[in-house]
Amino acid sequence: MLVQVNPATTALIGASVALKQITVRTWVEADRPAIVALNAELQEHERALRPSRRPGGDMAEAHLTALQDRLNDDGEDGALFVAILDEQVIGFATCVLTEDPLEQDPAEVVIEDMVVTAAMRGLGAGRAFVRAIEGFAASRGVRRMTLSALVSNRAALAAYHSLGFERVLITLERYLD
Repeated sequence: MLVQVNPATTALIGASVALKQITVRTWVEADRPAIVALNAELQEHERALRPSRRPGGDMAEAHLTALQDRLNDDGEDGALFVAILDEQVIGFATCVLTEDPLEQDPAEVVIEDMVVTAAMRGLGAGRAFVRAIEGFAASRGVRRMTLSALVSNRAALAAYHSLGFERVLITLERYLD
């Protein structure tokens, strides 16, 4: 699957505006180092908001390997997409097809990870990821997508709301003494 977005970015050089093209495609093994680095970046960002998170360097490679195992060996239906700008991986997103037996229409695509490197946010990669995942969902006859975010990650929540996602479930947590 290939999705292209042509945002008019504000990369000003003198009086000119650079037009950049973001492409979203299915990942290939050569993308692994960039995905691992982005996964560590995401984890460290979330760890700053929630200190109980594991350090990014401790889990990034294992997280990608576990996702590969789920999609390849365990037969889960899902995808891992990367966003490319100027031939560089600037983000990745993962999604899986699941079912929520409590819903009248149980099929859903869950967006499990979505990150764009901090320096490249606001250029349209998140929107391009959602379009790619919408295509993934539609090709399977699925009409509902879900995702979750830390309640303290206000920037991510604002971005998700701008992409049409609404709050429908709140997870509460309590540690035992």
